[in-house]
Amino acid sequence: SGVSGSVASSIGQKMRQIANDSQVFAVTHLSQVAAYAHQHYSVRKTQTDHSTTTSIQLLTQQQRIEEMAIISSGSITDASLQAAKELYQRSID
Repeated sequence: SGVSGSVASSIGQKMRQIANDSQVFAVTHLSQVAAYAHQHYSVRKTQTDHSTTTSIQLLTQQQRIEEMAIISSGSITDASLQAAKELYQRSID
């Protein structure tokens, strides 16, 4: 909580290293952490007057990039998509 982008990237890198030997499950709202995940899921909650439903979806590479754009800027714009693509590419290099 309350970490900078460079610290969040370091956290993501460390979690990815740990995941090479152990299972790691994280819930994050930091795109710098999410970028380093081996798999990325979207969890959504839907409420009606009488029920609450939760859905979980494994994201494709393009969906991951779009989700990271939303996480980091609040919406999908050309700039947020470009930044998310660069972040994703750095995480897999």
